[in-house]
Amino acid sequence: MLLNQVYELYEFDPIGFQFTHDPFTIVTVPIVHTLCGVLTYTSTFDGNDISSTSSAPIQYFAGNLTHDVYSEDQSLIDTTNGQNIKQYTVTAFLTQWISTVSEVATANIEFKNPCPDPESVTAPVQTNPAAYLYTAQAPKMQFTMIPFVVEPDICKVTYSCAMTAGPRVDLCAKTDGSTHGVFDPITGNY
Repeated sequence: MLLNQVYELYEFDPIGFQFTHDPFTIVTVPIVHTLCGVLTYTSTFDGNDISSTSSAPIQYFAGNLTHDVYSEDQSLIDTTNGQNIKQYTVTAFLTQWISTVSEVATANIEFKNPCPDPESVTAPVQTNPAAYLYTAQAPKMQFTMIPFVVEPDICKVTYSCAMTAGPRVDLCAKTDGSTHGVFDPITGNY
């Protein structure tokens, strides 16, 4: 029996997420014996044979009954109509008697989006804007944010602005006559 698996994109780089299955058993009746020989295993993923070739996002190693999964393919996390759930199978046959094939064991791998819980989010040290004293001739004060580093880098960041010290007036979004403060949640620029 195979177990359903859950895999989050980008996880377990570079080896991949590894899982094994139990060996199939040969039941002989009426006499228990081992004359049939050993089993050879094959596996498919999403309908494609993965037992003899190196294939992405999943590979099968029959020698130790192990599947390895690694992917950065964002199309695998499309939840429309369950498209993020892919089927994998394992079949066994008698190595010496290839026409004697087991039933097909079937299970699913669900591919998940890594962004709700990214590997890391690093906030680089920011550079304070130059001291600003408004005059009619002075250009406007600007702050350009050094973007946060997110792993994996496909995950999008949304920034927010909050006053932590200084005046009680919220300068993150200020419009008062000719005074304007605009914060961009996409870039983090102010």
